[in-house]
Amino acid sequence: MDADFTLNGNFNIAGGVGAVLYIPAGVDVYVAGDMGDVNNNGIIYQVDGTLHVEGTLYGKNNNA
Repeated sequence: MDADFTLNGNFNIAGGVGAVLYIPAGVDVYVAGDMGDVNNNGIIYQVDGTLHVEGTLYGKNNNA
């Protein structure tokens, strides 16, 4: 990801073993809804830039 990103809705991500969402320094990601998978996405979020989620950011095993 090398540009700013705005999503007006939910960002449903299905991950698995070794799945990584990387946001580099200087990049802004804005999600107006929820982000992730409520059940178990197993994604590693590596955020060196900015991540703004208006709704719920779901992590592994339904931990918000």
